Amino acid sequence: MKREDRPGRPWNGWVFELIDMMNINEYYEKLWARRFDIQSEITRGGVNNDFAKGRRLHPAFLFRLEDESIVNKIVEVQTDLGGFDFFDPFPKEYLHITIKVLGFINEPKVYSNDLTRGEVDTIAEHASDAFSSFSRFDITLYGINLVPLVSFIQVKDDGIFGQLNNSVLKIPDVKKREHRDFPNFMPHMTISRFNSREDMSQLAGAIENNRYRDKIFGTTEVRTVELVIVHLDGDYPVFETVERYDLR
Repeated sequence: MKREDRPGRPWNGWVFELIDMMNINEYYEKLWARRFDIQSEITRGGVNNDFAKGRRLHPAFLFRLEDESIVNKIVEVQTDLGGFDFFDPFPKEYLHITIKVLGFINEPKVYSNDLTRGEVDTIAEHASDAFSSFSRFDITLYGINLVPLVSFIQVKDDGIFGQLNNSVLKIPDVKKREHRDFPNFMPHMTISRFNSREDMSQLAGAIENNRYRDKIFGTTEVRTVELVIVHLDGDYPVFETVERYDLR
């Protein structure tokens, strides 16, 4: 089946071809090619939104960026692009790459992606086996990209984050999201959300004019992944570490 004949899937307010049809750089380029055709969408913090639906505890597996030299370069770009009123940068403590979101801790369960705290603890135990075969690996963070809900930095990882995601999917009680999980997993590091609906062309132009589209933020080693509970009841999400998993 030709790529153009395959169904698209939504991601952060946009629809495009399935990621398993192409390499990740081609995928990023397809997103960037639509930069002048999109409007920003409002992403609200807190729990009173369509994402959280009043739920405040959001467990997820992720890699936290702790390389200060890279963090500082990202903060410089966030500060520069913060000249656009609708560009709402995340705090440096938030900088991470999601491996797999699990849903919400909500008892009694109401929604299909609700979990009990006991189920999260069981997933945490199984994750030790899920990650046991993975060695430390290097990633390169490069290039700002845009989708309607966020701006993000692209990730060169030779597909390993997708493999980690696929390993988590094999744990009991972990539910797959067809358009977001392996083989349609897209590694990325979100650096901002947007707080109003705006044409994105001027922001895209600033990214190009300042050469942020081609900027190499740096290479770092992924040594540890974490299971965290994301607390959503503040202005910005806050991470509470449940378990750390050291890679070999």
